[in-house]
Amino acid sequence: RWQSRPSGLEAELDAASLRLQPRRAGSEVSALTIAWERSSWQSGALQTRGRLDGLPLAWIDALALEAAQEAPNGAARAQGPLARAGLGGDLVFDGRWDLFLPAQAAQPPRFNLGLQRRSGDLAVQTDGAFDENTTRCQRVQAGVKQAQLQLTTDGPRVSAQLRWDSEQFGEASADLTSALSPPDDRHTAWHWAEAAPVAGRLQASLPQVGVWSVLAPPGWRVRGSLRAEAVLSGTRADPRFNGSLQADDLALRSLVNGIVFRGGELRATLAGERIVIERFRLEGRGGPERGGVLQASGSAEWRRVLRDGQTVREPLIELQATATRLRASTRADRRLTVTGDLRARLEGRALQ
Repeated sequence: RWQSRPSGLEAELDAASLRLQPRRAGSEVSALTIAWERSSWQSGALQTRGRLDGLPLAWIDALALEAAQEAPNGAARAQGPLARAGLGGDLVFDGRWDLFLPAQAAQPPRFNLGLQRRSGDLAVQTDGAFDENTTRCQRVQAGVKQAQLQLTTDGPRVSAQLRWDSEQFGEASADLTSALSPPDDRHTAWHWAEAAPVAGRLQASLPQVGVWSVLAPPGWRVRGSLRAEAVLSGTRADPRFNGSLQADDLALRSLVNGIVFRGGELRATLAGERIVIERFRLEGRGGPERGGVLQASGSAEWRRVLRDGQTVREPLIELQATATRLRASTRADRRLTVTGDLRARLEGRALQ
């Protein structure tokens, strides 16, 4: 119901619920329920609170296919973006919102948004286990135990929290904060300015499983464990990360090219816009005695430089590598062993 007053339009929406489902979704895609408490619009201020019950991850594909079919002259796709990326499963989320947008420009907006896993799991398609000699595709269940995202405000301060925990894809967490800026000459509402400070901490622990081959090019297999920790500082336009990156038991394999590397490790440090590779090591097939060793170190940064009176970003990469009797290929028609040193420097577009 609504009514017009001298102060402006006022409207109220009574508590209710709505059940939705994509029109072209199959029976395997469940419906979503949206329920809200009484919502109001008074004197230019909006207040609403409610929840989402049973939001399937499969909706991403269902809605993408529906949009593609209805687009003018749009070519219909056989698969959605998740399916094309090799992702699927029956993961279902619940969500909630509590939102207040004041009429006074001097008062910051207030919101509390949350999304968390209710049930189901994520399935990832891979080319097979690391040591298999076939390209048989298989689906691996991630074993999701927790997936949660929360976004809240306290005055101008904004906080975001991410939690991920799974049996096969490890754990990850992020706690981030920033601030909104009030209206100014360029913005008519509260906004996230480029100079807004950012701070936070990120952690990830990825187990030693072969499912990470899904991130590698076709025909390549990857294995290893990874741990990362970083502290975020700086501003929205100039974020800085400081922390460490550690990988163990790295292995890389290409069935077609006969490339097999094992026993790898990586130690790297993040320092602002610079990453320093303190140690990188890989062993050829058969271990260091038979397969040789590759060792490398270096650094990379995305630095600011002045070009034609304008500040632009260009890469600066320095790499030193040493190969000692490294069996680079073990194919019968392409046996290759490498020994020697390599020093390379990429500065902008200039390679030395």
